Amino acid sequence: MHSTWFGVLGETGFLGLIAFMVMTLTIFFSAKRTTDVVMQKREIYHRLYAVSLKGSTPV
Repeated sequence: MHSTWFGVLGETGFLGLIAFMVMTLTIFFSAKRTTDVVMQKREIYHRLYAVSLKGSTPV
């Protein structure tokens, strides 16, 4: 069984594992905060969706 957590621990030690956990939690909470803001302001969601669709279409 392969585990990213044990791989990070084995290669970087406890200090690296702690840094990896902090980065992972920071990304998670940032994504959660962004999702909450978008859900509170639906008009922003629709505007961003339209812009992303426009940007993803080939010319």
